[in-house]
Formats: sequence, structure tokens, C-alpha cells
Amino acid sequence: RSKEKFDKSVNYKAAAVMDIPSAVSGATTQYEKEIIEGYRRELLIADLFSTEQISGNAVTFYPESSTVEGGPDVVAEGAKKPMMSFGDPTAKTVSLSKIASYMKETEELVEDTPWLATAINGRGMYEHQLKVEDFLVAQLMGTSGVQTQTGLGADEIFKAATAVKTQTKLPADAVVINPADYQTLRLAKDENGQYYGGGYFYGQYGNGGIIEQPSIWGLRTVVSAAVPAGEAIVGAFRLGAEVLKKGGVTVDIANQNEDDFIKNLITILIEERIALAVRRPDAFVILSADSES
Repeated sequence: RSKEKFDKSVNYKAAAVMDIPSAVSGATTQYEKEIIEGYRRELLIADLFSTEQISGNAVTFYPESSTVEGGPDVVAEGAKKPMMSFGDPTAKTVSLSKIASYMKETEELVEDTPWLATAINGRGMYEHQLKVEDFLVAQLMGTSGVQTQTGLGADEIFKAATAVKTQTKLPADAVVINPADYQTLRLAKDENGQYYGGGYFYGQYGNGGIIEQPSIWGLRTVVSAAVPAGEAIVGAFRLGAEVLKKGGVTVDIANQNEDDFIKNLITILIEERIALAVRRPDAFVILSADSES
């Protein structure tokens, strides 16, 4: 078979490969108008306490003294009755603290991309509530008179609940524990290799269904990083302490701050005045891991 003769006079250069021009590449991208939220810690601690609105900026209360002299006794006919007296209560004052922050946004952001502005504002409120939760835990753990106990095991948690009931006659209603310490309890096994709280498919020894986050000794169990690893709080939260507020969370928006007006900026201020009145410090037990473990 004869071969075609190669003609050097013909331009055999290949045509350029066509791809997406950079000028229109953005037009081919589909944008989802939503923010994929990062990690959000579940906010449950504030709900453990009772709440009271106050009119002033501080509250003074009088915890009952534990000092008792004398007391009732069995008395024979005609005999002198025993005398009983109580120690004087000690006044305690709790002042409101202000938790606040602000953000700046452009008016164009609010007008042109409201979905993004909503996501930013939602994150701002979450960060505020997160700080409130950390504040309440810090206030409680720093209160003088709170009971302390060593050990974070299931036995120690039960003993802490007993200590609350023995000292105050109030029933413990919750335990707040760090996720790492709750994991230790949740993964504990008996001598047969069975999980005390039930396995990952069934309850103990195949009985019943699995509970995602079973409570400890029937106490409402709040697993939260607000409590440092190696510590936990057992207490009568509802009756032993109270969150004091003056109003609620306020969100103010203005464009007259500094030079916001001439820059078309909006300032968003989030603030709240709050305090924790621990009326019965002995209604709470702070558990700390054994330093030797």
C-alpha cells in the first residue's frame, strides 16, 4: 500500500485546547447561601438553676447558720425544759456582673447578604451564652463553703449525692461532668468484659435498648466542657442556688458609634447583667480526680 506523501508546505499545527476562561470561571460555581456551622457546645447548665429577676444591682441574703446550741429532748414531768439557740446568720452580698461584647458589620452586608449577617449574629449570641455558662460554673466552683471530695468514679458520685442530702436534707438533682471523665465512666467494664452502662448495641448483657447518654445514679447528667477535665459537680442545683438577672439579654444596634455613620457601619452590642447566688453552698460537692490516679 502506498504511503501518502508528507507535504511540508501544509501547516499541520494542532488547534489550541479550549478550557474555561478565567473571566467566566466564577459563573460556573454554585454557591450555597448558608454557613456550615462548626462545633457548638450544648448549653444546658444555666437551665439547672432557678432564676430570679431583681430590681437593684446587688442582692444581700442571710444563709442560715449551722451552729446549734442545745436542742429538744425528752423531759420528765415537772422537770426543766432544755434551752435551744442558733448562731447568727452571716450576711452575704452578690453583685451583678455584666457580660458584653460587640460586633461591627457593613450596611451592605446586612442588605445584600442577609443570610451571612444572620449567621454572624447567631454566632455572636452563641458565644455570649457560652461565656454565661462558663461564668456560672466558675462562680459556683469558687464559692466558699462548697463541699469537696476526691475521686470521680461512680461510687464517688453516689457518695457526693449522699453528702448533699446528709448536709442539707436537699436531694441532689444533677451532676455536671467533663466529656473526658464521662467517657471513662461510660466505657467502664465488669469482670466479664461487659459495659456497666450497656454496650454499643444493647443494654447490659443484651437486655433492653441502648441509651445514648445514660444518667449516673438517676441524676440529670450534663456532659459539658464548662467543667475542667478531672473535676465534676454534684448538687441540688434547683434549690441550692439561683441565677439573678436584671432584665434579659439585650441586643442594641446603632450606626452612630464613633465614625460608623460615614463608613456605613453597624455596631451590634450584646450584653447581660447576671449573678449567681449560691444560697446553700453545702448543697454542692466538687469532685476532683485523685492526683495519684
